[in-house]
Amino acid sequence: AVHKLVARQEMYASPDAMKSVKDEGKGLLQRQTWLPDTVTKKRDLIAWAQKNKKKIIMGDLLTTCSVKHWENLALRKYKGRICFRGDCAKDEYGKAAVYQDLSSSPTSIFDASANLAYGCCPGNVTTAADAVRAYVQSLLKSLRETWVVIPYELWPKDGSWEKAGYSRAGGR
Repeated sequence: AVHKLVARQEMYASPDAMKSVKDEGKGLLQRQTWLPDTVTKKRDLIAWAQKNKKKIIMGDLLTTCSVKHWENLALRKYKGRICFRGDCAKDEYGKAAVYQDLSSSPTSIFDASANLAYGCCPGNVTTAADAVRAYVQSLLKSLRETWVVIPYELWPKDGSWEKAGYSRAGGR
């Protein structure tokens, strides 16, 4: 199946694309990936952490959308994804966050490459599957509280988060 990545401008303009992103967000929220009652402004969060000498990690969530089965009009379907941007996470002083453990391993990358190579040989077919909700496939066991910026498109429509900022990440 061919996936076509949807540009942000197109994602915001398409009701189907936005629905797929919101549905993904709703699924993550149901699994308590973030805790909406903890939403706070960034400056208040930083002031609290520094005052209480609390070590925290602050990061962004990235929403993306693609069209599955782009090559087949009858099977086309929008698929929303939400990922934690660990590459730009900061601590309470704005320094790059340091994690005590990584869950990706070069072995899994090698395995995926071997699977693809085998599938390219004449007469072979291979498949691979992603996690149901990739962001929550493992329990968050950080030594520091992790806070995430919830993307605007996932904010409640009632305006209660207006200019809010960060929400504490949940247990998954």
